[in-house]
Amino acid sequence: MTSSLNVHVLIDLEWAPQAGGQVTCWQNLAAAAQKVAGLALTLHAQGPKEEEIRLHERARLILHPPVFTTRKIPFLHAPAHTDLAGFHPGLARALEGADVIHTTDAFFAYARTAEKVAQARGIPLVHSMHTDGVSYTRIFTRAFLEKILGGAGRVLDDTLKLSHIAESGMARRLRQHQKACRFVLVSREEDLKTARQVLPSTQVRGYRLGLDSKLFHPEKRDREQFCTRLGFPEEAVIVLFVGRLDEGKNILRLVTAMEAAIQTGARLYLAVAGLGPAAEEIKQRLGNHAALLGFLRPEELAVAYASADFLALPSTVETWSLVAAEALSCGLPVMAARASGVSRFLEKENAGLMVEEDSLEAWKDALLRLMDGKNSLRAGARAAALKHYPSWEQALREDFLSPWEQAAGKIRVQAATGT
Repeated sequence: MTSSLNVHVLIDLEWAPQAGGQVTCWQNLAAAAQKVAGLALTLHAQGPKEEEIRLHERARLILHPPVFTTRKIPFLHAPAHTDLAGFHPGLARALEGADVIHTTDAFFAYARTAEKVAQARGIPLVHSMHTDGVSYTRIFTRAFLEKILGGAGRVLDDTLKLSHIAESGMARRLRQHQKACRFVLVSREEDLKTARQVLPSTQVRGYRLGLDSKLFHPEKRDREQFCTRLGFPEEAVIVLFVGRLDEGKNILRLVTAMEAAIQTGARLYLAVAGLGPAAEEIKQRLGNHAALLGFLRPEELAVAYASADFLALPSTVETWSLVAAEALSCGLPVMAARASGVSRFLEKENAGLMVEEDSLEAWKDALLRLMDGKNSLRAGARAAALKHYPSWEQALREDFLSPWEQAAGKIRVQAATGT
């Protein structure tokens, strides 16, 4: 790279230690940017006040108070808080000087502001898909109806298909945003096909999550101390769940399957690392077969991954789970829903198990199957992580930097030739 490339990345979420995988992903990519000469990376996210934080010489973080946050609508039970405004003036001003605007959301204030600024100033847009926002809309619309109307909400949705109507609206919005982009980066095959319906195939590319394979390492295993912390017996088979405790992560499907498996005499115990509205129900239903760990720092997560017996990811809408990457790197086998983007190589690499159906029986059977073969999968899990997940610097250089350079270069060529 011969000249400075100013890339502004828009993350329409609250920037906090307990934020989810999308924020963590960009924290790591920003850290890796320190090794990329000529790159000037600016991250934009939600914060309580307007504030600029220098991360290092090549990256900074600018926090913006939301114009209209979902926190103001508590009955929505949003999985993560975003800004519902149609335009964010402060963000628009802060995008001055950008060579590329990179969006990570297609639906709300940051994406809409990016489109307006890009069109007005001739700045190219690049978009990466980190969350299946379309499917989340269906899931949480139905959950909202059930919360406010109970059984009548389910009947109403079954009759009028309100959740599917909302989902279709979000799908249209996603296509509209992608159409405005120079490049779209995806991690699932289905997202690749969707994006190629609105953009030429050369403008739709895959991206990988990075991985800190030294932090997340099998040597972090401390089984005895982990069991003591959880209050589990030594002979426990520990299922680990990491993520938000809500409908989107499908945590209660796992809990129901755990109940059924335990009733057969299985020595299954659930360790839960995360926060969310389902916490109380999990403890109530599984009793001393469950331990709620709350939010764990990366160093604590590494010990949990290395010390558990396998990781369960029941969500059907995951794209490219950072949790799965970290777990596999620690030698922890993973069981994941086939419908998600996580299960793509688990069985082929002898690193875990793909659960074919989102049903009680399928998950119960998977739990019982992995109980018998968990130790034989540990080496395969670590090997799969090293094979499929690069370092964060490699991911930045190989999967993100190229489309940024090409997008910015195309704009400069057009400006120089007058087209």
